[in-house]
Amino acid sequence: MMLNYGYDWNDFIHKQQGLPYDPGIEAASGLENVWKIRTVNSVLTYELAVPFGASIVSISQTISKFISIGGKRTVTLDLDTFSKEAKHQGLTEVHDMHSHNYYELMYVCGGDVPITIEDRTHIFRAGDICLLDSKTRHLETYSEGNLIFYFCMTKEFVNRILVSNNIENAITKFISRSLKEKESYKHKSYLYLKPVAFNPQLTKKISATIEQLLREMSSNDVGCEYMTQGLLMRLFSLFSDQNYESTDESVLLKIEPDSQLFDKIAMVVLHRNGNVTRQEVAEYLHYNSDYINRIVKKHVGISFSEYCNAIRLNKAEDLLVTTMRSINKIIDDVGFINKTHFYNLFFQKHAITPAQYRSEKKFNTCLNKILSQKMKSLSDNDL
Repeated sequence: MMLNYGYDWNDFIHKQQGLPYDPGIEAASGLENVWKIRTVNSVLTYELAVPFGASIVSISQTISKFISIGGKRTVTLDLDTFSKEAKHQGLTEVHDMHSHNYYELMYVCGGDVPITIEDRTHIFRAGDICLLDSKTRHLETYSEGNLIFYFCMTKEFVNRILVSNNIENAITKFISRSLKEKESYKHKSYLYLKPVAFNPQLTKKISATIEQLLREMSSNDVGCEYMTQGLLMRLFSLFSDQNYESTDESVLLKIEPDSQLFDKIAMVVLHRNGNVTRQEVAEYLHYNSDYINRIVKKHVGISFSEYCNAIRLNKAEDLLVTTMRSINKIIDDVGFINKTHFYNLFFQKHAITPAQYRSEKKFNTCLNKILSQKMKSLSDNDL
């Protein structure tokens, strides 16, 4: 089920604004007027600077495009350029676990799209719909053949269109319920809709409505916002309960405080004695690996890899004192592949070599044992 525009996609977008397509166009010329990126509670957050905006992500072998419509500009970028601008605004990777301060409606026009939402992953297929509440963390994984339409809207905007229209289905119920809930980072929600059956006529109507919506938005003519509202409600009506079924309606997800997530990370790292990769921990806990790294850095002030090295170093220190194993054997046992790296880290921490550390600790242990026996002897004599 692909959007049937009947002509070149680039042509469609740029005829509306008269903008020549340039893969290297500076994103800052228009993108930041629609979306801004910042970190909120250690989570990357996209913020909508206008009441509503739309995006198209198209992945192909020739060029992968990100098309943004909103505010007063239409911006077409290859994803590499979008990545550069995103990093300029503070995003370390385009494909990072992130959240929004707005509602995001996603309609899959082509291909399968795995999306991790909080702690679970769904495979969205052509015709499927996902409506994300604000603050809900998620991560899309794009691949060849994906064509995805996004419509983003602030709470104020959706509240206006619900008040002025009388359509009741899973989408409007979801939004109404969400608007009534108190602002909270403790609970997240999303709506997952899939077609009841393959319906070419329905797909054609949806495609035509999306095309009209994009045309209207990119025109920026007088009354554009009102026309957009009407077309959006028409789209909502096509996504009605008659045509779509809800598989995970308004699933409430409890988000863990950072401290609880760090405790889980620490438990995994300690259980593996530091011999675990960031990706392995991310997959085990169902979080993005960059987010795992940020949580560790927030709580212990060092990166994930440095944290693992510290755990392995602590284990090595314990083995130096409690066993007679050779230093080389201990280095192997705790998982250091590069012995020079181990010696450098050890010296940075203690300013002595592992052999000197072992001698000093054993001497101190022996001295403490003698003193303890002496004190016990004196205490017995007093009795």
